[in-house]
Amino acid sequence: MKKHMLKSIFAALLVASLAFSMTACGSDKKPADNASVSDSADAAAPALTDEEYEEAVAGLATEMQDVQTKLSGVDQTDAEAVKAAIEEVKKPFADLAAVTPPEKYADAHAKIKSGCEAMIAYMDGAIALTENASPSEDDVKALTDSLTTAATDLAEGQQLMADAAAK
Repeated sequence: MKKHMLKSIFAALLVASLAFSMTACGSDKKPADNASVSDSADAAAPALTDEEYEEAVAGLATEMQDVQTKLSGVDQTDAEAVKAAIEEVKKPFADLAAVTPPEKYADAHAKIKSGCEAMIAYMDGAIALTENASPSEDDVKALTDSLTTAATDLAEGQQLMADAAAK
């Protein structure tokens, strides 16, 4: 059961990273080499410019594509390797959630931030489930709900961002 759960969690994480990288790829902007979402993550950080914000979102998409490559090399039956991979994947989501968007993208960022936080909750729940020999139906449902919220909110945030960019 535990090995099956690890493979299911891992597969869902791959699908989620692929989904976000595909939706965020709508931007034709590439992140600047020196653009770091982490640098703007402290609470007192000023709002990013439109271009900086677009680069931050595109940067997450690029990181998610890199994550897919990294995750494909992880032994899905090795619980410790899966946990380490999941921990590594959380950082880009936390970084993007922490930025201060320009006013133009405030509504889009609220959805993107919610999606990032739900994705982190999914990953935290996935790690917890790898440590639980017999997860309850409620645990599995909470995990599924987090993933659904993440996918929905990230997609809606991307659409709101595209709508705001078109104005």
